[in-house]
Amino acid sequence: MDERPSRVSVALDAHSRQVIRYLLEGTLVPFLGLDVNLYDREINEDWKPGEILPSNRELVKYLMKVFEYPVSHEPDLVFISQYAVVKKKGPAELYQELKDIFSRRYDPTPLHDLLATIPILLRDHGYPTIKDPQRQCFLVVTTNYDKVLEDAFAEKAWNYNVVSYVTNGQQSGRFQHSKYAGKQLVGHPRVIEDPLNYQELADQDPIILKLPGTVETYEQRFAITEDHYCDYLTFQNLSGLLPPRLKGKLKASHHLFLGSSLRNWSLRALLYRVWEKRQPDTASWAVHPDPQQIDEEFWKASNVEIINARFEDYTAELAERLRDALRSGE
Repeated sequence: MDERPSRVSVALDAHSRQVIRYLLEGTLVPFLGLDVNLYDREINEDWKPGEILPSNRELVKYLMKVFEYPVSHEPDLVFISQYAVVKKKGPAELYQELKDIFSRRYDPTPLHDLLATIPILLRDHGYPTIKDPQRQCFLVVTTNYDKVLEDAFAEKAWNYNVVSYVTNGQQSGRFQHSKYAGKQLVGHPRVIEDPLNYQELADQDPIILKLPGTVETYEQRFAITEDHYCDYLTFQNLSGLLPPRLKGKLKASHHLFLGSSLRNWSLRALLYRVWEKRQPDTASWAVHPDPQQIDEEFWKASNVEIINARFEDYTAELAERLRDALRSGE
């Protein structure tokens, strides 16, 4: 009889086994959203910049207060960001607030550490066994603006790639590729001007795909306002901006959403460019510690199963199941 302490439900136990199987096969792509910042804590209605990163709602409420949003109804992140730009007649103050929050260094959570460790464990144990270049490459997608995931990969001293969207400047409307060896940038960032023939992602090093871009210390080129996403989505075909390897990996894989909400129209719009039929072609899941009914309805409409679990429990369960699978050679 299994005496292992029960931290999770039987349903979550079965789910984690399924996720591990796809992970070993090289057909799982995790997606990180702002609510992964609720790891091992509850929402703080009075969150302020400091030692911890904000969840989606915490960031929205903070920006509502800073920019004196006059309506009691709580908007989404892209709307309050657009409001800030219009009210201040430009993005400078919004960018400064976001830079103060996201350009700081924060400690990775065990969830970030697990994601950074997975490609090393898979490689060391000979997974995926099918030597398909698309399966061999571990891909993590994030809609977050911080660099916590990159820091986790850097601490593991693993070669990895960052592909990040650019909104401003001569490279606006394209993705930029940066290659790292631990904490060291290798060469210079390259703009992916010809995605179809771009060969710099042909190795098996893991890839972090930052769909809205990232907050930089000196230059702000990320998408967060309604205008940004209109430019991003109306005039560009997302799949046409990415090299075939990334596009194929996204389309053929199971998606595991961690801390994301389809209530945000910007995320829906991005995903609809990946999901040609407005839903994934494969079994996919959304993990959240306290999903609201509206979240469940949005995910259900997209044929994504929602998993109600705290991130710390989910991470521990996934890590244990992965160790078990690697030990047994499954």
